Amino acid sequence: MIFGKTSKFGKLVRSGIFLLILTIFIFVIIEGLSSVILFTIDIFTPLQLLEASHTEHDKLLGWVNKPNVYIKDLYGPGMYFRTNSQSFRNNKDFTTKVPPGKIRAICSGDSHTLDVDNDNTWCQLLTSVDERLETINMGQGGYGVDQAYLWYMRDGRKFEHDIHIFAFIEDDFKRAKSRTFWGYQKPVFKLENEKLVLDNVPVPQYQHYIPKVTLAVQAMRKFKVFNLLKKIKDDTGVQILSRGNDEQIRTITLKIFESLRQANEEKGSILIAVYIPIASDYVKEVPWRKFLSVELAKRGIIFIDLTEEVKKQPMELMFTGHYSAYGNKYLANTLYEKLLSFPEIKNKLSKTR
Repeated sequence: MIFGKTSKFGKLVRSGIFLLILTIFIFVIIEGLSSVILFTIDIFTPLQLLEASHTEHDKLLGWVNKPNVYIKDLYGPGMYFRTNSQSFRNNKDFTTKVPPGKIRAICSGDSHTLDVDNDNTWCQLLTSVDERLETINMGQGGYGVDQAYLWYMRDGRKFEHDIHIFAFIEDDFKRAKSRTFWGYQKPVFKLENEKLVLDNVPVPQYQHYIPKVTLAVQAMRKFKVFNLLKKIKDDTGVQILSRGNDEQIRTITLKIFESLRQANEEKGSILIAVYIPIASDYVKEVPWRKFLSVELAKRGIIFIDLTEEVKKQPMELMFTGHYSAYGNKYLANTLYEKLLSFPEIKNKLSKTR
């Protein structure tokens, strides 16, 4: 009798184990199929990357705005996108010389300098705060600090200007580590004998010829295996698919700013580095803020960190993914007040030509 009870118990245990394994197996299959379905949706959903609608391949930068583009509702109803003939995010072209009675500022940055309609970018709204200002918007979606620097050095400094606002978010430093962004090739700096050397140029163009394949490669990164590899890297410190050494990118970043300072001094312009917080800055600390505050001060470069001011505002008012129209207006007003706190900028703004 004891033997019989034990045998029945063993069968129940084996049945339970079998059902557990079967359940896990079915779950794995469903999870895998879900990833494949989401992957398929991603590559066949039109216009996943808004920049693809208004940019073209660039051998130096990877991509840049097309000239004379107008898209009526790119960012939503009534939120239009327009570039001038010089590929800047402006409604008019600019002369090389600064017009009489104006003070010209160039705004470099990523999509947080670009998004929303032309009239409501923080760069354009600076002209509403001070009508003497004329602003050139050189924001570009997806740019790292490296690409923003290269675009200014090639095209921006052709124009006379009084102020250069070089704006960035935390991700812009991460982007500078990589040869790709959303599957598209980009330039990348490396150090040789303590000097900046540009690599991956001319930037390959094939992603622009086969955008669906490019999008498919990017969509594959959503598979759980990539999340697993990232977790292993984060938990163990093992550098899987590493995108560069943090110490090296800090050195590269500082050399970029040193070069920008020199270029602006030659133009008689004041360089201003501006950290623009995003929604995640409400809940986390960004080491780059403190690092740049200390290091740029050593190099005589003005650094403005807008984090604490932005965090005074409700997140839902400031952001709709990127900054809202309200958020851009708040940035423009706050940044202008910050600019006036520096005597050299206040003196520059007090003079007209």
